[in-house]
Amino acid sequence: IAGGALLSVGAGLALLFAILRTLLVPAVAAIEGRPHLAALRRSFSLMRSAPGLPLAERPAIRASLVLLATFAIALAVGVVVGVPRGILGRLSGASPLQPVPLPLAAEIPLLLFETAASAALQPFSLVATVVLYFDRRARREGLDLEAFARELEEEGTP
Repeated sequence: IAGGALLSVGAGLALLFAILRTLLVPAVAAIEGRPHLAALRRSFSLMRSAPGLPLAERPAIRASLVLLATFAIALAVGVVVGVPRGILGRLSGASPLQPVPLPLAAEIPLLLFETAASAALQPFSLVATVVLYFDRRARREGLDLEAFARELEEEGTP
């Protein structure tokens, strides 16, 4: 039992490490235009912690807080979006532990509403990741966003 628990904890930590190290890959690929493995290497480089950094300044801690905040917001939106389904379920005679299928006339608008809420939430998590990317570049490389914007305008690349 102890070995299984240790294996589970180790696998969970390895997964968390991989997620945190590769979190910036989409932002690097989009902003810097790097292909697959180059974006992965760049993400690893940006997420590497300098020796002696205080705990609050470590990139993994900051990334964890960003992920936690986006998860909390997604959870809150999920709860709010689930309220109409719960109300309609209760009105149709379902109990909270044993839901019943809703009629198609109620299911379609609910699915559309839930899909729209999910689609509205996706850009928020992407923006949070891009802000983390620019934070890492500013801290690690002294990136000046105004100079970066001027450089992009001169090159004519998005």
